[in-house]
Amino acid sequence: MNLLDSLKSAGQWVWGKITGGNQEPVVSPIPSSGTQASPGIRTMMTDYQNQMTGGNKGTLPQPSTQPSAPSGGGGPTPPPYAPNVVNQTVSYNGATWKGNPGTGWTQQGEGSQGESFADSILKAVADPLQAEIESWWKRLDEYDKNNPFAFDEALAKASSQERLNPYYDATMNEFMTGIRRSSSRSVEDMTRTIGELNVDASKLSDKERLATQEAIRSSEEGYAGSGLFFSGQRQRATGLQEVQGQQTQEGIQTNLERGVAGQARGNTRLQEDLALQQARQTRLTEAERMTSIETDIAKQKKESALQRGLERLQFAGKIPGASPANQLSLENQFMSGLY
Repeated sequence: MNLLDSLKSAGQWVWGKITGGNQEPVVSPIPSSGTQASPGIRTMMTDYQNQMTGGNKGTLPQPSTQPSAPSGGGGPTPPPYAPNVVNQTVSYNGATWKGNPGTGWTQQGEGSQGESFADSILKAVADPLQAEIESWWKRLDEYDKNNPFAFDEALAKASSQERLNPYYDATMNEFMTGIRRSSSRSVEDMTRTIGELNVDASKLSDKERLATQEAIRSSEEGYAGSGLFFSGQRQRATGLQEVQGQQTQEGIQTNLERGVAGQARGNTRLQEDLALQQARQTRLTEAERMTSIETDIAKQKKESALQRGLERLQFAGKIPGASPANQLSLENQFMSGLY
């Protein structure tokens, strides 16, 4: 990795934090302001420094002896003695020096000779980028403070019901129209059929009664012509014909009652089936209605969050480390979730 690539990597760290390390941005909540840039930048710079030092874990190579004055003799020389305490600080030869036992002295302040090349690059890149990141977080915090997110679920539910209830009400009305029509037609058919059975039974009863009376009269006339009208034989024949006529009438009445009962039973069963269909359809429709309303509320909540996220992103401005193409891509993904 060369120096240019290292500087680019430092800038891309923030973008990686927002996109989760993906090559393409993802629609996700902007990270909270607790995230810090320094660890990522320092890791990148440590990698760069390792390349510069051949994998050394320390800083760039330092002289084992005390640092000497810069060429030309214009710079201050370090103290001639070695540090004897940790982080010892002394003033010597017009400069401030800091050192630790076994490591020698390092000049402090501007123009410090002990500052490594990697540290100077880190400071040049990290400080402006860190300031930009902190400014960006402050703008996000300012937006959150002035525009707290509060989703009104009751209002969303009322909106969903207003839009979805007419459809499900119409669906149930259409179904119930068929149920009511089948029920009323069944009752009408039963009533008409029972009326027809009564008429037929009445006609048949009258016919059989007349036939019985005619048979008895003919029998009596025959016995009278033979002079046996008052005989027991004539009385037995007449009684037999009366009994047969009575049995025929009872048969007619029995058939009528069976027909009426059959019609009533068929209507009752149909009404029970219609009631079961109504209960099942009502349960399914109401379940579908509830699911649709809950789904619509969740959609409204998601859209509200996406709208707020887009406005929040636009309010904060350019994302540190993100290219204009990446910024536009992220905004487009927010918008694609809204429309």
